[in-house]
Amino acid sequence: MNEEGKTPTPSHPHPITPPPHHTPTPSHLYLLIRERHTYLLTGSGVVKGGQKWAGRIKELNQAGHEQAEEEEEEEEEEEEEKEEVEEKEEVEEEEEEEEEEEEKEEEEEEGEEEEEEEEEEEEEEEEEEK
Repeated sequence: MNEEGKTPTPSHPHPITPPPHHTPTPSHLYLLIRERHTYLLTGSGVVKGGQKWAGRIKELNQAGHEQAEEEEEEEEEEEEEKEEVEEKEEVEEEEEEEEEEEEKEEEEEEGEEEEEEEEEEEEEEEEEEK
């Protein structure tokens, strides 16, 4: 009560209300939630507006959650695609390495066969010379 015996004046006699044409966006949610509490504390005439905004906030929150879920799903799909590509690349690299090893082995075998043939030819030549 103040000095004159009247009821105390509220700390927020005129709550900040958004203009009627204003549509809240996710960036306004926190502010609107705070205003909603202010509405609920200031009187019955304002409660209806607070409930209206509360409904709108709920809709926006739901839409925000759905959008976040979609973004998470997209990110998961992208990660899966990246993993698949990496796996394919690894498999290709392994196959290339195996092919290179096989080629080296074949070259070594051919080189050994050629050496053996040369040795045999040299032995034959030596025998012929004798």
